[in-house]
Amino acid sequence: MTLPLPATWFDGASPIARPAQVEADATSLVIRPDQAAQVHWPIEQVRVLSEPDAPVLRLAAGDDSRLDISDPAAMATLGAHLGANPRRTTARRHRHRRLVIVVGALVLLAAGVGLGWPHVADLLARATPLSVEAALGNAVDRKLFGEVRRCDAPAGSDALAALVERLAGHATAPMPLSVTVLDSPQVNAAAMPGGRIVIFRGLLREAQSADEVAGVIAHEMGHAAARHGMRGLYRGLGLSLLASLASGGSSIADAAVFFATMAHSRAFEREADARAEEILRAAGIGTQGLIDFFARMEKRDGAEGGLLAYAASHPPNAERRAQLTPTQGRPPLDYGQWQALRAICRR
Repeated sequence: MTLPLPATWFDGASPIARPAQVEADATSLVIRPDQAAQVHWPIEQVRVLSEPDAPVLRLAAGDDSRLDISDPAAMATLGAHLGANPRRTTARRHRHRRLVIVVGALVLLAAGVGLGWPHVADLLARATPLSVEAALGNAVDRKLFGEVRRCDAPAGSDALAALVERLAGHATAPMPLSVTVLDSPQVNAAAMPGGRIVIFRGLLREAQSADEVAGVIAHEMGHAAARHGMRGLYRGLGLSLLASLASGGSSIADAAVFFATMAHSRAFEREADARAEEILRAAGIGTQGLIDFFARMEKRDGAEGGLLAYAASHPPNAERRAQLTPTQGRPPLDYGQWQALRAICRR
């Protein structure tokens, strides 16, 4: 095998392409990107991703990283070393994958017609292994927020951990719940598949009390506990996702990102509000903070023409407030913890 071979390397954490050199021995490919540590891929884990007759030999090995080889001589040399014709192997794999997906799409179509697609979608979501949902949530987080700084000032992180522990114990979620603060001025929060919740610095600055933040986090935990992420993905994309995958035009991660940019349905939002009320009461925290937050969002949203992202595509805030029963409880954080949480993004 002529060495080294020229290639282009994508590390999976960013879209930046890096020139690389590839060498091989009997058991592994050795990738040496410019200005980065070398990477070893066991040959038995190498997958061929490129389409048949593609001008680029595209390889991967079990994660989001990728190796592209466009030099014809290098492609032929590496293909021979791997012990198979990459194009022929890829073609067989693609035909098999598409056949499975098309058959699955027909089965789901029949079920959807007979039972109603939302019902079928919810059944599929509940049948999805939590490990798959967690991987999907990781992919969404990386693609949507991978470039946004995570806020982790020690005192603020301790306060957040205390608040999350107090709430999560009453969320009855089927998966562990995690909450991260992102250094962004948006007044927003989001629950992704797999129990991953993010809140933005702007929401912490907008909130007037720890009770309000606790209410918002409880609402997002309601989404996670009801698996609204997976249910929304199946409901919203459904058979169009299967068709796209069958044609090779998309991926699960890309589809999940598309879903994550859309608002939850109003029915999901109402369900999350109801679960939030249950979580807050069980944790001994009053609902008045969440009601106050909705009231201020209603006022601000009306005055600023829908500027606040948190108010977008939700049921009317007046309706949401009316569905909550005002209660008082113990403060979720003391004054010092609350101030530390608000300052969690300070460097």
